[in-house]
Amino acid sequence: MAIRVSTSVSYTHLLSAVNNMINEAEALTDQLNALKRRRKEDGAAADDETGKKVDAALKELGGVLDALRRPPPRMNYRQRPELREEITSLMFSIDGATARPTTAQTARIEQIQQEKQAVQNSLKKVIDTHIVPLNAVLNALPAVVPRKVKP
Repeated sequence: MAIRVSTSVSYTHLLSAVNNMINEAEALTDQLNALKRRRKEDGAAADDETGKKVDAALKELGGVLDALRRPPPRMNYRQRPELREEITSLMFSIDGATARPTTAQTARIEQIQQEKQAVQNSLKKVIDTHIVPLNAVLNALPAVVPRKVKP
C-alpha cells in the first residue's frame, strides 16, 4: 500500500510539472502571437529580423508543446500519447488497482522523468536562445506606442 501511495504521489508531482511546462509554453506562445499581431497592425514587415526571431521561437515552442501533449485535434485514439497523457494513463492504472505497481509501471516512471527532463531542457533552450534575445531587442522599443492614424 505504501509503495502504491508513494508512486501515485510521484506521478502527481510529475503531472503537475508537465502541466506547468504546458502552461508556460502556451503563455509564451500567446505573447509571441500577440507581438506578431501588434507588429502587423503597426505596419512592420513580416520578414524583418524581429519577425524571423518571433517565427523561429513560435516554431520551437510548437515542438515543445507537441512533446508535452497531443497536437490538435487531440483525438485520443488516433495519435500516440505524449507525456501528459502517458502520465495520466499510468496514474489511473496505479490508483485503480489494489495491488502494488508492477515492475513495468515503476520502470516507466523513470523513463517518463527522463523524457520530462529532456522536454524541460528544450523549453529552457527556447527561452535562452529565442525569448531572452528577443526581449533584449524589444527592450529598446517604447512601452507605449500610439497607433498610426489612418487617413
